Amino acid sequence: MPKAIANVEISERQKTWIEWLELNPMMATLLGAFLILAVIVGSYVWQKQRQSNLLHTVSFAQMQIRQLTANGKVSVAALSSDGKLFAYVVSDLGQRSLWLGYIEGGNDIQLRPSAEARYSGLAFSPDSSYVYFSILDDANPNFALFKIPVFGGVQEKVLDNIGSFSLR
Repeated sequence: MPKAIANVEISERQKTWIEWLELNPMMATLLGAFLILAVIVGSYVWQKQRQSNLLHTVSFAQMQIRQLTANGKVSVAALSSDGKLFAYVVSDLGQRSLWLGYIEGGNDIQLRPSAEARYSGLAFSPDSSYVYFSILDDANPNFALFKIPVFGGVQEKVLDNIGSFSLR
């Protein structure tokens, strides 16, 4: 093979990244420094995130457990986002009623009287002003979603055919 053809083939072939770094030592130094800096910054951010998660973690030994009702017949329950109220369904011999209780104690409020019904879901609105519930009863042969003001009042149907739901 003539020398001119051999030189053309070598110069035209693609250089590997190692060969490129050998030919550009300044770029190799900058790339190395960038990689070291990225590892340092990444480690710092990871440590800070880990410390933050540990601060927000509560061990089981630090938790406070409190009995909210002495009823023993609660079938569904929900806690308000502000942690001051809880709603619950009392189930007694096929009759179910909806109640509101205060976390700090006090008299519970009956939101819906006892009736032959099935509750599928229970949740507070994000601002804790309404209790949403899904119910199947004589008036609603398919589950329906309702809302009622937390301190009692007129319930309002929101949607038909809703058994399970969540609020954000």
